[in-house]
Amino acid sequence: AFIRDSAAYKNQQKEISVIKDFVSRFRNVTSKAAQAQSRLKALEKMVMLEKPLPPRKPYPFRFPAPLRGGQRSIALENIHMSYGDNKVYEGLDFEVQRGDRTVLIGPNGAGKSTLIKILAGEVKFQKGVRTEGHNCKLGYFSQHRSKSLDPNNTVLDEVLESSPDIREDEARGILGSFMFRKEEIYKKTNVLSGGEKSRLNLLKFLVNPPNLLLMDEPTTHLDILTVESLIIAL
Repeated sequence: AFIRDSAAYKNQQKEISVIKDFVSRFRNVTSKAAQAQSRLKALEKMVMLEKPLPPRKPYPFRFPAPLRGGQRSIALENIHMSYGDNKVYEGLDFEVQRGDRTVLIGPNGAGKSTLIKILAGEVKFQKGVRTEGHNCKLGYFSQHRSKSLDPNNTVLDEVLESSPDIREDEARGILGSFMFRKEEIYKKTNVLSGGEKSRLNLLKFLVNPPNLLLMDEPTTHLDILTVESLIIAL
């Protein structure tokens, strides 16, 4: 698409140049004035093409090797969970082993987000046991990810606070690779768009990598390029 659009843009620019040159040369020549005026009107009616931008490559997004955890990352035993009279789970057993990649699939209201929140320790259940494995370091990328950002922090503050070991120049470099550049790193998080908040939360996993990553609808608010980058990283 980029090659095709670039060719169309170049051809139109050549056509515009030819028309302008003709008008400039002959608009005051009596025998050519009407023709020059006609071409000028055609130019005014022409739908101008925007210069296409080259396709951007996916962000250099790789999850660093985290602290090695135990063989069993997390386990749920005999979980009972209800919202009022609405029973979501009765006697649920669920386990994640080190190295597992588990996808939850189901219709709306099936309890996918509830299960992830239980695993993340975000909601209380009525009965059962939740056990984190040895050295479990949990990262939770929720649907409502803006809540994990301090509204009084700048973008740079969020990254620096995510890892006490990161230097400011390193944080700036990572932010730049995620399209947070120059003055944008001093934006308060409460003025960021949904996509910017999602990118910032993903970035925080780079500087402080978990060994158990829970993601609830992670592509929400992400642009196509960031989605592609996330898929490659996972």
